[in-house]
Amino acid sequence: MKISIITVCYNSAKTIERTIQSVIAQKYEKLEYIVVDGGSTDGTLEILQQYRGYIDVLISEPDQGIYDAMNKGLQRITGEVFAFLNSDDWYAEGVLRSVREYFQTNDVDMISGNLYRVDAEEIKPIIVDRAHAEDIYYRVLYQHPALFARKAVYDKLGGFDTRYKIAADTDWVMRCCAKGCKVLCVEDYYTYFSVGGISNQKKQEAYREQAQAAIALVQTLDNPELLAKVTAHYAKNINRMQAMEVIEEMIQQPYQYKNHHLKPRYVIWGAGLRGRKCIDIFEALEIEVVQVVDAKLYGTYCGKYRVDKTDDLVQDEAIIITPKGHESDIQEALLQRGIKASQCVPYDTLLEQIVSLKELEAKR
Repeated sequence: MKISIITVCYNSAKTIERTIQSVIAQKYEKLEYIVVDGGSTDGTLEILQQYRGYIDVLISEPDQGIYDAMNKGLQRITGEVFAFLNSDDWYAEGVLRSVREYFQTNDVDMISGNLYRVDAEEIKPIIVDRAHAEDIYYRVLYQHPALFARKAVYDKLGGFDTRYKIAADTDWVMRCCAKGCKVLCVEDYYTYFSVGGISNQKKQEAYREQAQAAIALVQTLDNPELLAKVTAHYAKNINRMQAMEVIEEMIQQPYQYKNHHLKPRYVIWGAGLRGRKCIDIFEALEIEVVQVVDAKLYGTYCGKYRVDKTDDLVQDEAIIITPKGHESDIQEALLQRGIKASQCVPYDTLLEQIVSLKELEAKR
């Protein structure tokens, strides 16, 4: 089985050699290696020339972005299977033989392996829950640097949509799955993935592109229920992202938000990460935290606040409900204890209120 590996690079002199060496080290008999360079000026081309004997196709010319370059590579593949290896990532040993074995013994269109995350020389395995196939529309299930696909998939569905500048690979995988491609998820760790690529530098922009791609794709499926779920999912998460942006700005420059419309005092239900974030928000805005309560963490500290039992709740203040996934249950329990509905503020509602602070500030 012939396998085509494509590496796209631009000014990658610091990392490209390790990438190339990891491909060579596979010692795979039927390997096609394609490198698409965007016209580097930092010495990358000189390194590529040193390994020219191992590179079957070398393209070096300006492009219209990373996905334009990746499409150039796809247009040149002759292997039965292909994959992309970023210019700052590298393969583990024996990857290509493992991939060949899986394709030869399974009737599938794609093989999805696992990644090691590399950050400042610290290497950790990335664990992805891929149990629910419908999740493909909500999050990245199949990690692109460890994904291998049959050329027939490209021949049928085409390459990357260059309208997306960061998330076109996510869009491509979603399209493949929506068109019925079979994916085999394996536990093998194939790729060492270096943190710091474009998707990590611009996570929020990438997520917005992912949302745009997912919604556009689901609109073609004639499934109103799924479309409603996907649209609501991304709207909620993008709202949360916007709130986090405002929160960070608020903490750094609280004087800009002195004239806010939030209440002057709050009780925080939940001493986890969200509870601590609430404390940061309220301290920046000089809002009084009357109490922090938690059913399990009482007796510990959340920031400078000692955590009380939920049975000892101060009942005449507004209550921020922070435990993720339990907001409705906690609110119902509070109503049964005589707390007014107007006093209960789910964490996501607080975030919506914070986003509105930014909007109000912009109008002033």
